[in-house]
Amino acid sequence: MANRIIGICKLLLLCGFLAACAEYQLYEPAPIDIEETTRIYREIDLDSEPLKTLLGSSGHDVSDWPKHQWDLEELVTVAEYYHSELAISKVKLKLAKAKEVSAGQKNNPQLAFSTEHHSDHTEGKSPWSFGTIFSWVYERPEKRQTRIDHATAITEVARLEQFEILWTIRDDVTDNYLDTISAINQQTMLLEEKSVLEQGIDLLQRRIEFGQASEFEISSLRLERQRLTLSLSELEADEVRARSRLALATGLPADALQATDLKQDYFHKLPILSSADLELGLLQTRALIERPDLLRSLSTYVVAEADLHLQIEKQYPDITLSPGFIFDQGDNVWAMASAWVLPIKAKNTGGIAEAEARRMLKAQQFLAFQKRVLSQVHYARISYQAALKTLAEADLLINDLDVRNQKLQRQFDLGYTDRLALIRSQLETLTVRRSRYLLKLTAWREFESLEDALMSRLIK
Repeated sequence: MANRIIGICKLLLLCGFLAACAEYQLYEPAPIDIEETTRIYREIDLDSEPLKTLLGSSGHDVSDWPKHQWDLEELVTVAEYYHSELAISKVKLKLAKAKEVSAGQKNNPQLAFSTEHHSDHTEGKSPWSFGTIFSWVYERPEKRQTRIDHATAITEVARLEQFEILWTIRDDVTDNYLDTISAINQQTMLLEEKSVLEQGIDLLQRRIEFGQASEFEISSLRLERQRLTLSLSELEADEVRARSRLALATGLPADALQATDLKQDYFHKLPILSSADLELGLLQTRALIERPDLLRSLSTYVVAEADLHLQIEKQYPDITLSPGFIFDQGDNVWAMASAWVLPIKAKNTGGIAEAEARRMLKAQQFLAFQKRVLSQVHYARISYQAALKTLAEADLLINDLDVRNQKLQRQFDLGYTDRLALIRSQLETLTVRRSRYLLKLTAWREFESLEDALMSRLIK
């Protein structure tokens, strides 16, 4: 008898030893030092070696480092490296994958044992009682698989959210890059207008001195010069603000791009899209199969589906089997116990009803979102085509002005017209060209809106 007790104790000790030998992960504290994180943020710049490595691995030219000029694609890569929202989405995806692992894990068995000493034991019997119980939970394989499917669907939502953030970052960088380029080019145009205007004012001033012109004639040009001066001041402020927004969009400090030279190649010429490329059905189909936010909305419906399946599986209780051995004052007692929840009053009807309602809600939300996407694509296509039409009409007007200016220049060369008429014609042409540039910017913005409606690029 004593040998059997010793054998059982050895078995228990062996189980405890094996459990103690299991590899455990140690806790490592990771406090947040506000001063350190602030210092790191303030030291973010465009000259870091890790950024150079990233740009090089992405196919960008880093032979001239630090770079003196930056283009749009390079700044998009910078944003993907520095942007905080993308870093958050990566951690969310990591968390979802960890939950997916947890969902597939089986319940660990439990081992419990007790010891008692009886002071009033019968003569000849041991005063000790030893007991051990081994508990094992049986879970239906279908329930565990459903739990895994639910966690997998949540992981897909996190993955698509990351793609959505990537597009949002690109869109934000592109918009602010275009705003900055616009402010720079408009300043150049206004300075050219102001230079021609100054020539006209000087010419009229000399004529007034000789009594060949009146103050009334020169006053309108002076007012126009004041207007141009104020417009230039406003554009300078617009450029500062646009550069600050662009820096923030890339994850840099607000003043990081104030002295940075930006390339304009990307916006020099509008992309040429054929009528087939702009076919409405093709664009809408592309949006439905490529927009990450729409796919994420569909994935949240899949999550609701998996949740409903899981709630249905919860109707079936887990079974706990608990075999055990008790040595009670000389008696050897073997026992087998089992336990499960009796579904007498409720078969998880509340959880199932809630899951069904959530699935219905996600379905309606997806359908409403899908409708908005189709409408957004339709509107963006119409707006882009209208902007192209207006731009084409402006090109015709500029061509007519160029022909007229050429005739006026020949007349001036032959002495049939005066210098002031030529200056006025040049001013008119420069004003129209600036208006045409603004129309081109509008067309670019409509093109970006169309890409935003698709959440994918129309040009590579």
